Amino acid sequence: MKIQIASKMFFSLFLIIFCASLILPVGMINIQPADATALTTANLLNTATIGESGLSTSTTNLKTMIMKVIGIVLGFLGIIAVIIVIIGGFKWMTSGGAEDKTKAARDLIVSGMIGLVIVLIAYTIVHFVSEALLNTTNGILK
Repeated sequence: MKIQIASKMFFSLFLIIFCASLILPVGMINIQPADATALTTANLLNTATIGESGLSTSTTNLKTMIMKVIGIVLGFLGIIAVIIVIIGGFKWMTSGGAEDKTKAARDLIVSGMIGLVIVLIAYTIVHFVSEALLNTTNGILK
């Protein structure tokens, strides 16, 4: 009985802290511009303003653009693989010792780990090939 009350209190405290961490930073954002002229379209599209924002004003090379896109896609696939492993672990913990549920959970974990290894190998191969292609073409792709 005491364990259930303690776990409910812990969960409630966690939920309050989690919600506060999502809401509190929003209140700290200053949305007013430093001066009123910053809101005009000409000033927002000015090269100096874009440079101050941290965005690049120059064109990026082809290799960098391709590597960024592939990195984003493989990162997304890696996140999916980790989520599959977490779901498998949750199913294993809640299986209650049932043999068929434990086997299904173990299969999910193994599938997620295999997917994660495949994503890492794919990223390594793409990085190696792009470096080799750039070195072979002597920087023509830049």
